[in-house]
Amino acid sequence: MQPSAQSENLRPWAIRRHYEGDTLVIDTIGVKLQPYTVVDRFGTPQSEAMHVVERYRFIDAKQAQEALDRHVKTAGTTGAMVPDPAYNKGLRLELKIEDPNVYTMPWSANVSFRRVIRGYNEGVCAENNVDMFHQGDLKLIPRADKSDF
Repeated sequence: MQPSAQSENLRPWAIRRHYEGDTLVIDTIGVKLQPYTVVDRFGTPQSEAMHVVERYRFIDAKQAQEALDRHVKTAGTTGAMVPDPAYNKGLRLELKIEDPNVYTMPWSANVSFRRVIRGYNEGVCAENNVDMFHQGDLKLIPRADKSDF
């Protein structure tokens, strides 16, 4: 998985987005590293060489429900949100990550979403500044001098 020549010319970071048919493709290189930058909530490391390709596309609600059912069988329930039976679409995200400084080979994941009757709660990390990994090292979390509203 190599960044395109166009992406290479935009370093140190670049985000390319385009459609391949009905799929939105987001190709990212050069993610800025901070002292505690990680890929996920489990602390998976990353380096400046990380290359991420995300593919988003709408799928049939039945396909999304089948993916959710498979997940429940292997990993348990995802919560009490009830899918909206009136909405006939789901969203599939396919993700591929390559970072030769950290991983021995590229890895991939996918997740399917269903629209729920009650909307998702919006949460902004800077507003919910609980430092789960570093127990009190909050100096990197931005703070406003006054409220925006």
